Amino acid sequence: MSVINDVLLAVCDLVKQQTTFPVYIGALPPDESITLAISSGGADSTFLTKGMAYSLDVVLNGKSANQKKISDALNDIHQFLTQSKTYPITEDFQITDIQTDSTPNYIGREENSKILYGSGLLIKFFYFKKQQ
Repeated sequence: MSVINDVLLAVCDLVKQQTTFPVYIGALPPDESITLAISSGGADSTFLTKGMAYSLDVVLNGKSANQKKISDALNDIHQFLTQSKTYPITEDFQITDIQTDSTPNYIGREENSKILYGSGLLIKFFYFKKQQ
């Protein structure tokens, strides 16, 4: 799997630890769930070793019949992720920081009365050059 997808999955695992909602990869969540999806990103710096400092913009969205429940869940996830002092590290990457890019906010109500909330995260990590 690619390093970028591995970073997204690592953050997904952190999110799963903070909520009782099912968590999926994708932009639009199914009913009563939360999703994460990459919206953009790129290298901030490339070093002589060809390792990189990288930033990844990710959307964190949720859908529920209960507006307070989904709003609280997303806000709790943002608080946990942005206030953590330790993040995943592997031989391929090290997450160094996660910031709230866009606070969880109401997007709308669907025809089935489910309420959609959306937010944004900025994930900063080092992308290590594999030894050859």
